[in-house]
Amino acid sequence: MRELISFGFVGALGALSNLVCFYVLDFFNVWYLLNACLCFALAVSQNYVLNTAFTFKHSLKWRAYLSYVGANLFGLCVNLFVLALCQKLLLNPCLELLMPIFVELDSSVLRRGVLMCFQALGIICAFISNFLFAKFLIYKESQCD
Repeated sequence: MRELISFGFVGALGALSNLVCFYVLDFFNVWYLLNACLCFALAVSQNYVLNTAFTFKHSLKWRAYLSYVGANLFGLCVNLFVLALCQKLLLNPCLELLMPIFVELDSSVLRRGVLMCFQALGIICAFISNFLFAKFLIYKESQCD
């Protein structure tokens, strides 16, 4: 139970780091999909170090780090898909007819806030997909016996 709580806490710190990094890079007009990839690199590295040192109390190793990153790449793909889909929906001309406020999003603080919400949704979807991937493919009971 301690490992689960620690793992969740580390994941929350990773999500926070990801969102702060995303906000800063968006402020400098980094393309949103590249931004998400750079933030993933920061968060997955941070999570590896913290989970290895505190959650599972192992030593840091390059091979284990590469495996950890590889296992999280599927979640990155889910995150990028959700982020791109939300961005496409936001830019849909039909949306402007329904919500005139979105017409001004390109130059406003509101656009940055909406994009941050999309990134947070992407992180949540990635977390869910990573959990399901691990539970039903990696740690399937028949494979662990």
